[in-house]
Amino acid sequence: MKIIVFYDDLCPICRTEMHAFAWQYPNEIELVALSTESERLQHYGIRTEDALMALRVVDELGHIHQGLDAVRLLYRRFGKQRLAQLSMLPLLKPVLEWAYPVFVHHRHRVPVWLLGKNARLHCAQGYCRCDLNEKLQHIRSLKH
Repeated sequence: MKIIVFYDDLCPICRTEMHAFAWQYPNEIELVALSTESERLQHYGIRTEDALMALRVVDELGHIHQGLDAVRLLYRRFGKQRLAQLSMLPLLKPVLEWAYPVFVHHRHRVPVWLLGKNARLHCAQGYCRCDLNEKLQHIRSLKH
């Protein structure tokens, strides 16, 4: 059974990383794009707003992992065990736990040149300026 990843496909950072996992492990991961499939969140009792603010992963047992725990799960499963282990170090873990929501909230301000070629195709004027409210409006407009 595949794990299910609810990800922000309007975010070049999120899209690039999740597609890399899916490309390498196609039989083990199912990507669910929030902009087009957010209704699937309801089955797990997850609000779209919450899924946009922290990655959500449903494991094979149906357990929901969110935020940095979801990232660690993906890293442990898909070839980045060292990063998962590093993120659990006593001095690093609290810093990352604090930084993750801050980064997620401001990810649309990350300069495109840091994101690579794929992101440049989807962002204009040097930044990806689609914030949470804009994404929610876009997702809701697709449903009507």
